[in-house]
Parts: sequence; structure tokens; C-alpha cells
Amino acid sequence: MDVARGRWRVDGCVAVGLLAVVLVGCPSTVDPPAATITVEGLVLASEGTPLAGVLVHAQGELTTTEADGSFRLEGIEPPYTLTLGSRGTTPGSTSTRG
Repeated sequence: MDVARGRWRVDGCVAVGLLAVVLVGCPSTVDPPAATITVEGLVLASEGTPLAGVLVHAQGELTTTEADGSFRLEGIEPPYTLTLGSRGTTPGSTSTRG
């Protein structure tokens, strides 16, 4: 939005006047926000014991597992790839299809 000399420009439309101007019928180039989900889970060792402190990463969101192996990532847009890793191990990942 340009604000100069009482003019406002929004998506190719120009309005002149007060700040309370309502623009109707202007084309919109803004896509609606994508639906996001919360990804929760448990990270367990092969024998079934919880793993604490494991890094869990998806789409720029990063967390570590709690003492019980649980984690939670919010604002994830499907499909996504979940990457797990900890110090001294090779990271592993799994992907979803949506």
C-alpha cells in the first residue's frame, strides 16, 4: 500500500480520500492462507523406550522431544517431511503425501 498525498494503491486500484475508504471490486493477488496442521508424536528406541532430546524438524519449525519422547510442531502445511536427528547419529526422515 502506497500512502502519499491522500492516495492509496492496493492491487492495482487507486482510491483518493480519507483512511476510511472502502475499495470494492478490486482484483486480489493474495492467495488464501493454506490450511496447516499440528504434528504430534513419540520418538521411541527400537526396544520401545522413549528418546528425549531428539531434534524434530519440518518446514522451518524445530523442536526437541520431551523426557517421554513426545514432540509437537504447529503450523505445518501438508505434505511435509519430518526429519529426526540427535548428536552423533545420522538424521532420518519420513514424508507424507498430504
